[in-house]
Amino acid sequence: MNKINAVIMLAGLMLLVSCGEKDEFGLKVKLTFVNSTDTNISYSNLFELAPTESYTYEDQTETTSSNPNIETCCNGLLEDFQGGYDQVFLVINEVNCLYFNEGEGPTSLNNFESEKLNSRSFSYTYTLSPASIENMQPCNN
Repeated sequence: MNKINAVIMLAGLMLLVSCGEKDEFGLKVKLTFVNSTDTNISYSNLFELAPTESYTYEDQTETTSSNPNIETCCNGLLEDFQGGYDQVFLVINEVNCLYFNEGEGPTSLNNFESEKLNSRSFSYTYTLSPASIENMQPCNN
């Protein structure tokens, strides 16, 4: 009888412990930056793009959602990749710059083209076009 009571108590304890935990689900994310301009662009000192080049960053993250939303799931990953929103800038041909505030340009996945590859994998693409860099100014060294 003591073994049965011990097994029941252990099962009850395991149930109590597991009820407080949230399941975590893996998520694959691909961020691609495309330079469709005719100028060289440095992205926040993270990478450089010659004309027509692209750069892709891939990562895996965890989410507590079993059905993540492509519009809201991955902005934290983008922020971590960029090192925060107060540091996002482009250097064009080594002398001109564009600075972005939170929510502008490449600081928000809302400004990327998004594609759901499958239920656990998303792809986001940000294209730097001639129009997107027309407001460049001399850099503040």
